[in-house]
Amino acid sequence: MNEVIRQLHERKSVRVFTEREISKQEKRKYWKLQAFCARKYNLDFTKEMSRSVAKYLEEFEK
Repeated sequence: MNEVIRQLHERKSVRVFTEREISKQEKRKYWKLQAFCARKYNLDFTKEMSRSVAKYLEEFEK
């Protein structure tokens, strides 16, 4: 699921940069957001915790 979201996000970001001229400030904000996302959400630890919680909830719902 995360991989699909990442791929869609990459496609959209390419479109954003090609559809119109954007300012350096907008680009800077975009790359800061990308870095934040990489630090907070794309870590192996975060992915493992998400997987573990999903498995726990799956067992809990049975």
